[in-house]
Amino acid sequence: LLGFYGFAPKSASTEMKEVYGDFYFAGGYLGSPLFSCTFGESTGGNFSARPLQQPWSAAYAAIQDLAALESSGDKPTPEQIRQVIDFYLDILTAFSTTPMELTSFACSGEDDKGEAFALSFGPVRAGGFEPGIYPDFGLDALSVTGPDATSVELDNFTWKRMDFSGAIEALRHAAALDEAWFEANWRRLVPAMDGFSFDGLRIDAPNPESRGERIAASVGGFDATL
Repeated sequence: LLGFYGFAPKSASTEMKEVYGDFYFAGGYLGSPLFSCTFGESTGGNFSARPLQQPWSAAYAAIQDLAALESSGDKPTPEQIRQVIDFYLDILTAFSTTPMELTSFACSGEDDKGEAFALSFGPVRAGGFEPGIYPDFGLDALSVTGPDATSVELDNFTWKRMDFSGAIEALRHAAALDEAWFEANWRRLVPAMDGFSFDGLRIDAPNPESRGERIAASVGGFDATL
């Protein structure tokens, strides 16, 4: 684990090793005078990783340098851009997980104007991460309520798998990461996306243009497969 974050001597190993397995969170509560939130049970399989090629401290310093250049109006060099991008690419390919699930989440309270609100959803499921690949993500039973009995409900939302491997290869083999390269190759940086879908969307809200009237809308289902 220390090697992954760069807090231990750098290792030449590129082998994935299990950092932890059989993750379990029994649930919890977080509250204040203004809100109250409960977290349901959460489970996961294992998290495997390899040591990062550069420590977090070096990457953080490089990011700070870019921020300073932006503040002063100066442009970063291709080498400075390369250092930061290589760090993010390293992270994207340095770990893998098995599927995870959070059974429920519910939060209610008052906003800064004293109006009541409530938010709940669950279960939430995420597939297993792989090097360069973001898994599918699914959320069930979303419910949001706010002032004037405004409500939004959604039976399911699913964001499908995204593959960044093509973008990673393009960035790694770029001769120079300058403005000209990004203008010529921006399309190669778009990940391969499987799409998204949702089911059972219901909205009920006051009509802002006509006092006393309400606006109601619903969508049975939508799917975009890419």
